[in-house]
Parts: sequence; C-alpha cells; structure tokens
Amino acid sequence: MSDPSSPPVPPGPAGAPGDRLPRRPPPRPAFSPAPPPPDTPADGRRPAALRASAWCWAGSFAAGALGLATALVNRDTIRARVTEAALETDPALAPDVLETGVTVTVDGMLGTAAGLVVVAALCLVLALRRTPGMRWVLAVAGVLTLFLLPLVLSLVAGGTTVDELSFLVQAALVVVALVTLFVGSSRSWLRGPRP
Repeated sequence: MSDPSSPPVPPGPAGAPGDRLPRRPPPRPAFSPAPPPPDTPADGRRPAALRASAWCWAGSFAAGALGLATALVNRDTIRARVTEAALETDPALAPDVLETGVTVTVDGMLGTAAGLVVVAALCLVLALRRTPGMRWVLAVAGVLTLFLLPLVLSLVAGGTTVDELSFLVQAALVVVALVTLFVGSSRSWLRGPRP
C-alpha cells in the first residue's frame, strides 16, 4: 500500500508500459504525381516533337496530292512510256494483254499512292485524338508509302519536273514525320488519356 504523503509519479513517455494512450502512426508523406516526361508540357498540350510530326505529315499529304494531280494530268504520256518500255521488253505482246498490263501498272500505282495518302491522313487525325493503336497504323502507312514512292518515281520519270519533285518532297517529309512521331515526348503524349 502506497504512502499517501509520497509525491505522485509522473507518467512515462508515450508508448511506455502502463501508458494507455493509443500510439499514433507516423505521418505519411504527401502524395506527389510522377513528373511528366522530358519535353512533355504539363498542361496537356501536344509536345513540340509531335507538332512537328503532324506538320510534316500534313506537308507530305500536300506534296503527294500535288504529285498525283500532275501525274493524272500527264496520264496519257505516262501510259505511252510504259507501253513503249513493255514492247521493248517483249515485242510479241498481244494488244489486249499489253493494254491491260499498262492500265494495271499505271492506275494501280497511282491509285495505291492516293489511297495511302488518304489512310495516313485519317490515321493522323485519329492519332492526335489519342485513339489507341492509330500511331502504329499511321507508321505502317508511312513505311508502305516509302516503299511505293520509288516505284511511282520510276513511273513518272522523264515527264514533268513537278511530279518528281513532289514525290521526292513527300518521301523526305514522311521520313521526318516518322522519326518525330516516335520521339519519347510524342509517345508519352499519344499514350495519355483521350481528351
């Protein structure tokens, strides 16, 4: 039994035996979101690399359209050159076979080039809206364009300078557009949430 005249014993430090106060957990650090990738604007705007890619794509569409329009104007001249080349290779070709082959070659190449321009333009619009997978479809369309343009250039070679220069400019712009499309800031923005 304790002596009532003895002084009271002060309570021990927090957490000591006999202390009935609950222990508080240590404060958690404040949540901070991951910083945006380098060169990616924090306000959600398109990064400079992606804007450059979009302008290069648009320029390639304009150059391709100009080249195709010039080639269509000179379609008869192109057909005559292709017919002459085919007859030099095989003079015994039947007229109907020759006509079909020339039509398929000329119209097929120019039509495919025009189709790739349209597909790439649609994919660019959808990619800039952050539609999933459109960046890869756009890249495939660009690579196919680069494979096709040498054939188109050989088709229009010897004609006007406008169509040849237009297709050369188109090829150069597609290369730059593809490179800037896959820069880190462009990839990060395109993988973001849709607006």
